[in-house]
Amino acid sequence: MRSDCLNLNFLATSVVFTVVRYKYRGIIRRTASEILGRNDIEQIGKLISVLGSPCERNWEGWNIMPDYGKIIFEDNKPVDNWKSVVPLASETCLSLLRKLIVYSAEERYSAEVVLQHEFFIVDIPKQAPYIPPPMSLKIPQQMDPIELDLDAGFVQY
Repeated sequence: MRSDCLNLNFLATSVVFTVVRYKYRGIIRRTASEILGRNDIEQIGKLISVLGSPCERNWEGWNIMPDYGKIIFEDNKPVDNWKSVVPLASETCLSLLRKLIVYSAEERYSAEVVLQHEFFIVDIPKQAPYIPPPMSLKIPQQMDPIELDLDAGFVQY
């Protein structure tokens, strides 16, 4: 992972243990509720807070979408300064994010174009900017202590 994008505010900062049927195995997954939201409506709200309200100006064909008009959005303006959204990101990282986080699929970079972006080509910085320490992991008291086998990809009791 690139060191100039390690612990950005919009990315997951916690690890969650999920136990499958309460015994035998579990999985570790990363959550990113800060950007993804807890449900589809919250996800839409988070995108609107950055990209502004969807309209023909920022999403051609918006008014012919199947669910157009089912949800009324406030008139939000797009964020001018992406540094306020992702303060630890480098300018190269921000330029990539601006091309990935857009409403219109036609304007969004394809995977092939993304891999040619300067972010993946330039040298990785030798020293990352300040990165806050990770949050402590709190395991619910009702769970038994577990042993992690990261190579196996699941938790063993």
